[in-house]
Amino acid sequence: MQVYYFAHLNGSTQKMIARFKEECGDPGWIQAESIGDISRLPQKIVLVSTTTVSTCLTRMAATGGHKGSDGPFVPMTVCTTEPDWSRVEEVRRLYGNI
Repeated sequence: MQVYYFAHLNGSTQKMIARFKEECGDPGWIQAESIGDISRLPQKIVLVSTTTVSTCLTRMAATGGHKGSDGPFVPMTVCTTEPDWSRVEEVRRLYGNI
């Protein structure tokens, strides 16, 4: 795991993440920030996820794969654009046309 990202939507989760950090020895891979405006959350999740996947792929490309893999690493370009969620079938099934 490269990053554990936690978004505080309000103050009620501060104690929980502090306890989590204590149990983990406060590692650098835990990122937490307060997000008062919930509309920023999807964009932040996409950014953190894209960065983490890109970092993993770069490291795997440098080492030729990962432990336990059953084949060679095949590099792929990570698309950084946000999808048109209204065209994703599962989203339409759950939420209708958005």
